[in-house]
Amino acid sequence: MRAERMTRARGRERDRHENARKHLADFDQGLSRRQFDKGRLDTAIDDVKNVVDGNPLNPEAKQELARDLADLLELRERFDRGELREFR
Repeated sequence: MRAERMTRARGRERDRHENARKHLADFDQGLSRRQFDKGRLDTAIDDVKNVVDGNPLNPEAKQELARDLADLLELRERFDRGELREFR
């Protein structure tokens, strides 16, 4: 995640960050096999939200994560609308 290079995380902040990173990687790995796992995406979205809401971030990092989160939400919406036929 881009925010990683902008802030240092400790304890629970690090756990939230690592959860987000792991679940994003899991979702991405499925995509590389042309499998869209909405459950994994939802988990990753929730984890990124937890980082944004629960970790102290500098304004730039928070802004970048907010853009990443918006992109993930848009991806989920496009899937729900059936626009990602390659994954149906």
